[in-house]
Order: sequence, then C-alpha cells, then structure tokens
Amino acid sequence: MALLACVLAATSPGLSQPLNLVPLVSATTPSVAFVVAQDESGQPVESGTAFVAASDGLLLTALHVVAAASQITVTLPGYPALGADVIAIDADHDVALLRVPSLPHNRVRPLALGDSDAVPVGARVVVIGYPFPSPSAPAVTVDQGIVSALRAEDRFIQVDASANAGDSGGPVLSVDGNVIGIMDASVAGAQNFNLAVPINAGRALLQRVPAGGAASVLALPLTVPRPIPLRFGAGVSGRVRSKIGSESTARPRRPRRRCSTKSTRRCR
Repeated sequence: MALLACVLAATSPGLSQPLNLVPLVSATTPSVAFVVAQDESGQPVESGTAFVAASDGLLLTALHVVAAASQITVTLPGYPALGADVIAIDADHDVALLRVPSLPHNRVRPLALGDSDAVPVGARVVVIGYPFPSPSAPAVTVDQGIVSALRAEDRFIQVDASANAGDSGGPVLSVDGNVIGIMDASVAGAQNFNLAVPINAGRALLQRVPAGGAASVLALPLTVPRPIPLRFGAGVSGRVRSKIGSESTARPRRPRRRCSTKSTRRCR
C-alpha cells in the first residue's frame, strides 16, 4: 500500500521556530488507520480515520464515521484491510471504540494518550488523517497548528490545523506525541476553525472495556441519531459544516452547501 506523509514545514502563525515533525510522524503514522464504513453489499458509504489506542486491537475513531455501517474495515500502513467491530460508543462526544480481532497485537504500537484537561491554549498540535483518500491506495497526511481555544461549554478543543473530509476520527497530538483530541468537525466560512473531541472522553470509553478487550460486539448499523448533532454555544460565529469525515468514497467530492449554526443536516 502506498503511503505518503505530507509534512508541512511552514510554521504556524505566531510561532517563530519551525517544528521538525519527521520523528513524530515516523513514530505515530504506523498506528493511524484508514477506516471505511460499508453497506450490506460491501460498497463504501463513509470514510475516516482511526488510531490504535490500546493493545488487543482497540482503535478510537469518530462515531459519525461508522454509525451507518453494516460492516467496517480498517487499513493500517503495511497491512491489508482488516475487519473491525464496534464494541463501545459515546454518542454525546461522538466517539466510537473499534476492535480489530485479526490485528497482530505486538506489532502495532498504541499511541500514548495525554490529558486533555491539561492542554493550554497556544500549544502546538499535529493532526494526522486520511482526507479525500483513494480507497485502493489511502495516503496518510500530516498537518500542524496550535490550540486556538478550549471550548468547555461545547466540549471541544479548537485547533487551527487544516482538516478535511476523511480526517474525522484522527488523532490530534501534542508535539511530544501524546494524543490530546480526536478530530471531529469544522466550521465553514471560517479559516481553519476545526474542532476536536478531548481525548479524556476516549479514555473513559476505553476504561469501560474489560481487561483483554472481551466486550460485546454492537450490532451494525448502530442505532444512534443520524446525523449526530453538533452543539455550539452562542459565542460561535460563522456557518457550521457537518462532520468532516462524512464524504463517501464511492463518489467524487461535490461542492458543499452552506448551512446555519443550528442545522444538524449534512452539508453537501
């Protein structure tokens, strides 16, 4: 499988020193997976990103990426597409926990989880995902930015790193390689106004799984609201774009329509 890591050398606005991402990228991208949600006939209906978060083949992703799936595959760099099950969800935070039974547990290193409660505004971050992928040859991409705001009321970490359809579910990392968030949504009509779910929500989901990952498999498709609504406080301006991972891999990207901040529709 072709693997392309596009590392941006430019510095983030307001940061005077360039950041060498090569060691971080080399250490983390092997644990970041391309996710495809398929219908009953095996046709792709959604795509996004996931990452290995614990041993026993456990990966975290955004719930909206897999909510409509009848079957799910994940592809890690250097591996074929492997079947995945959903074993736990947090609909309030839009997080899903996947289990890949056939993933060799000792060959893929879980990413370290940080403490999202300790993340300061202005901290540098790195975002890894699979935006607009080719299903036959998905290419992982890397971008950088900073934490722009901590939106406690809306339960999001706001970052200015670029995010596109397919990045949903990907890790947002601190520069020391700890996951601090799960990429989730963006705001149209604003420049790099992107939102990540705090990783502490993902950690809480992992803690619900018995030791060894022996959890019940949830039936697909999942019975959760579609589309999963975004919640914003009155301080958010601009227009909400629906979840960034909702583009289908079965058809070309189409221009997006705008929608209001109160809309819960997918914007195409």
